[in-house]
Amino acid sequence: MKEEQIRPKKVFDEYLRLAELDANNFFAKSVRQSIFCPACHSKGVYSFDKHGFSYEECPNCQTIFVNPRPPSEDFLDTIRNLNPQIILLLLFIRKRQKLEEKCYGDLKLKWLITS
Repeated sequence: MKEEQIRPKKVFDEYLRLAELDANNFFAKSVRQSIFCPACHSKGVYSFDKHGFSYEECPNCQTIFVNPRPPSEDFLDTIRNLNPQIILLLLFIRKRQKLEEKCYGDLKLKWLITS
């Protein structure tokens, strides 16, 4: 099974475009707060930037997390005002993945029964 069958490139590219727009619209002016690793509370090490966020990796447990991050209130505002197109694309992608998982599972079960 190919990734294009599970997550069509055109649909996924549109999702990424809309997600980047929302990240810029909702978090560009956020006052960011530094945090420790949410899993083990160690200090993270810079790893990469994506859509206006910096990500760190914990040297202790390898968790990757946004740091510094916007306050939780900004996330709640984002959820309340999220672009409906993103929600529809996420639902489409998830429904497609579930369908593919079912098909793959049925084929695997058939293979196990006939082997």
